[in-house]
Amino acid sequence: MTDRTERDEILDFPGADELVAAGAVAPPPAAVVAAAREQWARRTRSEQAADTGRAEPLVVIGRGEPSGTAARRGRRPRRRVLAAAAAAAAVVVAGAVARPAPDADGPPASAPTMSTTAFLNKMAGVASDQPELKPGAYWMVRAETTGRGVRSWYSDFRGHTWEAGPRRTVNGKGESVGPWSVGSRSLSGNELKKLDTDPDRLIDDFSKAPARRFEEVMDLLGESPARPWLRFALFKVLARIPGVEVGGTVRDGRGRPGKEVTFTGGATGRAPSPERLWARCVIDPRTSRVLEDRSGTSTGRAHRKTFLEIGWTDRVT
Repeated sequence: MTDRTERDEILDFPGADELVAAGAVAPPPAAVVAAAREQWARRTRSEQAADTGRAEPLVVIGRGEPSGTAARRGRRPRRRVLAAAAAAAAVVVAGAVARPAPDADGPPASAPTMSTTAFLNKMAGVASDQPELKPGAYWMVRAETTGRGVRSWYSDFRGHTWEAGPRRTVNGKGESVGPWSVGSRSLSGNELKKLDTDPDRLIDDFSKAPARRFEEVMDLLGESPARPWLRFALFKVLARIPGVEVGGTVRDGRGRPGKEVTFTGGATGRAPSPERLWARCVIDPRTSRVLEDRSGTSTGRAHRKTFLEIGWTDRVT
């Protein structure tokens, strides 16, 4: 009498051998395994880079430290279980096709993930909780723009503006125009401080056309020295503009993650084929700061402005 194992007892029924043979799966090809491991390695390196803050944050001048630094110090390393699962799935489902990322210079692509009003109201609260920046002589914005490289803009309280190119050469002696448009007015820094911080009254100061209103509000949120309570009101106004939607988490041109806020609308041509305007902004949900602004038309070329540094300075250089 031969010894029987537990496996023999379990498989003691007609057709057991055929069932075992049918369940046998050949190991995946070595090339598929190698590709999955490389994908996992790239994903891990990307997450490590995000955890250690290698993507240069938006620098905000006039406070104790750059925007987002305190948040990074307290952030816990993200688990990589999902990355491992994705790699395993790539081995099992070798024939799956990876979806490419949406065109970064095209119209909005990501699907909404939460209520637009809820997110923008949340950003209003985040904005009002930010420390007020210590003022200087000039408000400075440094950004990377489409076709023009990195440039800097300076504005004083009276509305004079200067522009510096990639080599830090300053053009002009200061144009005597207000740099920020609100409705039919061009406002200086001094006039900006007089804007109403009640959203119900502030909304009437902006243009009535949704496309123009969106542009004016986003310019103030992204490029102006608006104080925390004015930024609070601006986000409230933004939530009321038709055509504004919140998408998923995306990365700007410098690899920084943020929430996508989009606008589509505003016919600019004649019927029956009006041209449509679109805009896509990336907002840091931790600070409410605008990281990037992209805009264009349904038939025209897109424009991108990726913000690198904003804040107060005492010199135009």
